[in-house]
Amino acid sequence: MEIQTTYKDIWKISFPIILAGIGEAIIIVTDTVFLGRVGIVELGAIALADAIYFMFMVLSLSLSEGIQIIIARRTGEKNYEEIGNVFNQSLYMLCILGFVLFIILKFLSPYFIDIIVNSENIKTAVNDFLQIMAFGILFGSFNLAYDALYIGMSRTRILITATVILAIINIILDYCLIFGNFGFPVMEIKGAALASVIAEISAFLFLTFYTLKNLNIKKYGLFVFKKWNNPLFKKILNISNPLIFQNLIETARWFLFFVIIEQIGENALARANIIYSSYIFFLVPIDGFAETANTMVSNIIGQGKSGKIG
Repeated sequence: MEIQTTYKDIWKISFPIILAGIGEAIIIVTDTVFLGRVGIVELGAIALADAIYFMFMVLSLSLSEGIQIIIARRTGEKNYEEIGNVFNQSLYMLCILGFVLFIILKFLSPYFIDIIVNSENIKTAVNDFLQIMAFGILFGSFNLAYDALYIGMSRTRILITATVILAIINIILDYCLIFGNFGFPVMEIKGAALASVIAEISAFLFLTFYTLKNLNIKKYGLFVFKKWNNPLFKKILNISNPLIFQNLIETARWFLFFVIIEQIGENALARANIIYSSYIFFLVPIDGFAETANTMVSNIIGQGKSGKIG
């Protein structure tokens, strides 16, 4: 898609991203509302558990943003085969990274949590959540690769459908697994984690099926897995390095905030989670336009029209 520097094009790309962001925010709010009915400990623990999980996802998120920028550049150049090459190599990277993050989150995070968390009840609840959520980190990373592909190609409307599927499955399974409705076992915070993992897998399967059916696989060279491309890996890493630092700072501030509040008490942490769940809705439009700026600038450079960036 050849992007023009108009408000219409900005909105056309941004609007689906914003709606997808609202869907993801609804998932966080749903976990907060449902677990608030379980108890204060669970309501507070989910905030800290999510913050830790997002800290682990920083590398995958940052790499996907770097991949998105490169795909947008190749889209502007109309170098379609290279789009597939970048995406295919990104799956290698995110698969390796996802497996490493799974090992760390699954087996080493309990020692880390034991050091930073004061309340024994919160420790247990956070560990219960992360031990299950670790299984979703690989699929979450793959979904970020699909996000990079479709945002980079400026074909963002499909992200709305993917997020709706993610949100609906998460909400239904939250209701079933947290409270034990419709014959399901009562799992409380473990149920929230399992619901999130199944929702991530469902979104991954949908995006894979959609890509195979609706994109021209041969034209873009998608899912053609050649040997590891070290120069491309270095290029992605060079672009992603500043993003890693930026995303780490943004994520760490919330993580440290919840760690500090947890030292005050379980009630304070639960209240902080309610405030955070409300606050994230205000960030969604900002993030949506920021993602669009990344893609549009790179696409326009690829078109050889750098003078229109301003």
